[in-house]
Amino acid sequence: MTLILCLDEKNGMLFGGKRQSRDGALIQRLCGKIGGARLLVTPYSRALFPDEARVIPCDRPETEARKGDFYFVEDGTLPQEGVSRIILYRWNRRYPGTRFFDPALWRLKLLEKEDFAGTSHERITEEIYEVLL
Repeated sequence: MTLILCLDEKNGMLFGGKRQSRDGALIQRLCGKIGGARLLVTPYSRALFPDEARVIPCDRPETEARKGDFYFVEDGTLPQEGVSRIILYRWNRRYPGTRFFDPALWRLKLLEKEDFAGTSHERITEEIYEVLL
């Protein structure tokens, strides 16, 4: 499975129980990257994605994801097994975070890195990592 996370400069995922962003350009880019694969999300994240996307809302995506699936994580649990790639979307802002991603807990190899213009952020950086076993 591929994890997808949106992070601020301090690796914050949520602040005050709220998402980092609702950036439309990021969602459009992400949907293009996923293609016809399944995208698992919690009910909290479902409203971000267009109806035509193959989005599967579920209470525990980390347990329902299969090989080849994508899991967009905002308020859900990060799985410890079965992850082959991680896609990070970063913006150059700091929010008062209440939930963080710790990359030190993963063995990661950077495969791609690209900046693009968002609708709510001038610059968003997409980083794609392979998870090393």
